[in-house]
Amino acid sequence: MTGRRVYPTNLSDAEWVVLAPLVPLPKPGGRPPKHPRRENISAPAYWMRGRLRLAAAA
Repeated sequence: MTGRRVYPTNLSDAEWVVLAPLVPLPKPGGRPPKHPRRENISAPAYWMRGRLRLAAAA
Protein backbone atom coordinates (compact mmCIF):
# COMPACT_ATOMS: atom_id res chain seq x y z
CA MET A 1 0.00 0.00 0.00
CA THR A 2 2.47 2.57 -1.11
CA GLY A 3 1.54 6.22 -0.84
CA ARG A 4 -1.31 5.52 1.59
CA ARG A 5 -1.52 6.29 5.30
CA VAL A 6 -0.90 3.38 7.63
CA TYR A 7 -3.54 2.75 10.28
CA PRO A 8 -3.41 0.22 13.12
CA THR A 9 -6.60 -1.36 11.74
CA ASN A 10 -5.07 -2.08 8.29
CA LEU A 11 -4.64 -5.73 7.41
CA SER A 12 -1.29 -7.09 8.48
CA ASP A 13 0.92 -8.88 5.97
CA ALA A 14 0.08 -12.20 7.64
CA GLU A 15 -3.68 -11.53 7.35
CA TRP A 16 -3.31 -10.52 3.70
CA VAL A 17 -1.36 -13.71 2.88
CA VAL A 18 -4.35 -15.72 4.11
CA LEU A 19 -7.03 -13.55 2.43
CA ALA A 20 -5.35 -12.70 -0.91
CA PRO A 21 -6.08 -16.06 -2.59
CA LEU A 22 -9.77 -15.73 -1.63
CA VAL A 23 -10.25 -12.30 -3.27
CA PRO A 24 -11.12 -12.65 -6.96
CA LEU A 25 -9.01 -10.86 -9.55
CA PRO A 26 -10.66 -8.11 -11.62
CA LYS A 27 -12.35 -9.31 -14.77
CA PRO A 28 -10.46 -8.63 -18.00
CA GLY A 29 -11.73 -5.93 -20.33
CA GLY A 30 -13.04 -3.58 -17.66
CA ARG A 31 -11.61 -0.34 -16.45
CA PRO A 32 -8.46 -0.56 -14.32
CA PRO A 33 -9.05 -0.89 -10.58
CA LYS A 34 -9.18 2.39 -8.68
CA HIS A 35 -7.92 0.89 -5.40
CA PRO A 36 -5.65 -2.07 -4.63
CA ARG A 37 -7.43 -5.29 -3.68
CA ARG A 38 -5.83 -5.19 -0.23
CA GLU A 39 -7.44 -1.82 0.53
CA ASN A 40 -10.82 -3.09 -0.67
CA ILE A 41 -10.63 -5.82 1.98
CA SER A 42 -9.08 -3.64 4.66
CA ALA A 43 -11.99 -1.14 4.60
CA PRO A 44 -14.77 -3.59 5.61
CA ALA A 45 -12.40 -5.20 8.11
CA TYR A 46 -11.93 -1.75 9.72
CA TRP A 47 -15.71 -1.28 9.89
CA MET A 48 -16.30 -4.73 11.38
CA ARG A 49 -13.60 -4.31 14.02
CA GLY A 50 -15.14 -1.01 15.10
CA ARG A 51 -18.64 -2.49 15.29
CA LEU A 52 -17.40 -5.45 17.33
CA ARG A 53 -15.69 -3.09 19.75
CA LEU A 54 -18.93 -1.12 20.19
CA ALA A 55 -20.96 -4.30 20.68
CA ALA A 56 -18.53 -5.57 23.31
CA ALA A 57 -18.76 -2.28 25.20
CA ALA A 58 -22.57 -2.35 25.31
